[in-house]
Amino acid sequence: MPPPDAPEFLKLQLPSIEAAGERWRFLEQLPALDPDKPRGLIPRTDDAGKPPADRPARTTAEVTIQEFDGGRDLVFAKVSRSPQWPVDVDQKPLPGVIELAYPAAVAGTDLVYDLATEAMQGKARPFFSDLTEARDRLWAITPVQVEQLSAKALYASSPGEGLILLKATVGDASGEAIPGRFPLTWSLLDPASKLQARHYTLTAATGRLHLQIFVDKPLTSGKWQLKLRSQVAGLEQTIDLVIA
Repeated sequence: MPPPDAPEFLKLQLPSIEAAGERWRFLEQLPALDPDKPRGLIPRTDDAGKPPADRPARTTAEVTIQEFDGGRDLVFAKVSRSPQWPVDVDQKPLPGVIELAYPAAVAGTDLVYDLATEAMQGKARPFFSDLTEARDRLWAITPVQVEQLSAKALYASSPGEGLILLKATVGDASGEAIPGRFPLTWSLLDPASKLQARHYTLTAATGRLHLQIFVDKPLTSGKWQLKLRSQVAGLEQTIDLVIA
């Protein structure tokens, strides 16, 4: 078994741009949790709150919740319309929200992040998830607030290819890595600020990323930029790669 922070390798032919719709495919790399033993979110069934205007509250039969194990301090919950979600005469889904709560294992101090907006939802309190515009919403639940994203990168070239070494850490207020597999988006811009690469990746279970990116040809001279963004908290880092 490789060490927990063993480097990952990626070979690219520039330009190499993953579509925005691919950003949640990282769930395919995570173990699915037992739906009968939820660890993140459940539909609220007790004293329901008042839904937003023009957004009727939907029943538990009209939604599905899939949970994925992100590691020691991280659970992902994918909330989706079920086949029972009502539609209009043109088969277009009707507006609606589902109120979500938490199993007993989730502490009231745990934090919830909305991966659609890449922002914090708040502490573990019941809330409405709006499925009007999107069939799926993805939420992350963690006991530790994500407050730092640190990153560094180096570039080296050899005949016929270039190599970018990228290391990053998703951390708490003190900068300590948060145990969990956090999804990150990295982008590479050329000296003319044109997007040459965009890919989605996961940290190791330690909350750290060690990525070796091989490109099909050496980068041209000038100031390239590597941008890194956390899908969980929307934190960003930009690293200049000055190629002589």
